[in-house]
Amino acid sequence: PPMPTMGRRQAGPSPMAAAAALCQALAPAPALLLRRQDLVRLLSTQAQSSTAPTISPAELARIKNSIRSADTPLDELAALFLKGIPHPPFLGDRSIFSLAVSRLTAAAHPDLVYRVLSASLTTLPAPHPSEGFLVRLIMLYVAAGMRTHSLSTFRLVVPPSDRALSALLAAYYDADQPARAIQAFRDLPAKLSIMPGIVSHNVLLKCMVATGDVAGARQVFDGMP
Repeated sequence: PPMPTMGRRQAGPSPMAAAAALCQALAPAPALLLRRQDLVRLLSTQAQSSTAPTISPAELARIKNSIRSADTPLDELAALFLKGIPHPPFLGDRSIFSLAVSRLTAAAHPDLVYRVLSASLTTLPAPHPSEGFLVRLIMLYVAAGMRTHSLSTFRLVVPPSDRALSALLAAYYDADQPARAIQAFRDLPAKLSIMPGIVSHNVLLKCMVATGDVAGARQVFDGMP
């Protein structure tokens, strides 16, 4: 008797598509951000085998200019950002990241801030984003007023480092949140086994002076290594 024919197995979505779908579908609930970013990071490890679509320098320049334009609607800005991030010249442009987050924050769109920043994690080399890139995201989340997201991103730095700690403290200070920086200095080093260095201590001193605790700042200064 003739052998029954087997139906062709349908191919599943590509790793890059799965990563993009994850970023798109997940709402920016702060309590789940760390777990979600871990999933995104895992998917991005597999996605490196996929080649990003080719884009010309002229098209990349057009994307950047559109993001810089105040006439570009915010949804379109986010879409352009997502189109640009697979490409190293865009990913390495700190100013375009800062400008995009600034515009989205000014328009009270933390959902779009989360979308563009979390999606950027899927474009980084395996096995995980570099410390420098995570530090950039930490500072951008603080600038956007998304404190819990900044802390969750801070915890993605492996191993925990004084560089990331000092960046987090400095971001709080620059955002006129010195009290939060002081609290972070008191809590995070013990929890994550970080030895604060000179830079972190210097930011702490500035924050203590900013809150009026000059005597406490003097005491910290006298006890610095």
